[in-house]
Amino acid sequence: MGRWTAIVLLVLGCTKEDESAGTAATTDTGSAEDRWWESDEDAGEDEESDEESDEESDDKPDDGDFGGLTVDFKTVVDLDAGTGTFDFKYDLGEGLCQIKGALVDLVDADGCLDCTIAKSMTLDSVTVLGDDCGTSSDWEGEVQTFGQGSTEVYEYEGTQYYTLYELDPEEGDDWEEVDGGYSTTDGSKWTFNMKL
Repeated sequence: MGRWTAIVLLVLGCTKEDESAGTAATTDTGSAEDRWWESDEDAGEDEESDEESDEESDDKPDDGDFGGLTVDFKTVVDLDAGTGTFDFKYDLGEGLCQIKGALVDLVDADGCLDCTIAKSMTLDSVTVLGDDCGTSSDWEGEVQTFGQGSTEVYEYEGTQYYTLYELDPEEGDDWEEVDGGYSTTDGSKWTFNMKL
């Protein structure tokens, strides 16, 4: 798996440990509150306070939140130019780390049968912000491979979002669906995110 996904799994693992220890961390990824793209009717019955909150704002959340653990990954690719940008933020409970930069050398990737778009891309001009978050050299030149699936995950304000896949060639040829991932394109711009 890629390092983005590895960090997500680390967050999920930390959260499950919190649950088993009886902490107050909120980890129900299947709750109506987490499925912000669904209407109140689709999401099921919520508490009155949750319904009032949904009525006040239909905006997407700024960050994921798992009991203080956060993952927020956004990539924008210009398909015509073959370049893009990425911004990855995570907090494992010890402070926010941010890794951002450019994407270069985009090439078509093979093997994702469900994908309508699949590209390998190289991280470039990487900046790392935060204490104990590593250095840019840890990420510079790393190749990541993602694809947009054909299965619609949800629709938000008229835009359809689809499953997001990732391939880690070091672990084999199997594409894996990204937990908390979603993807959309208008034909020239491809945007994909991961939020937990």
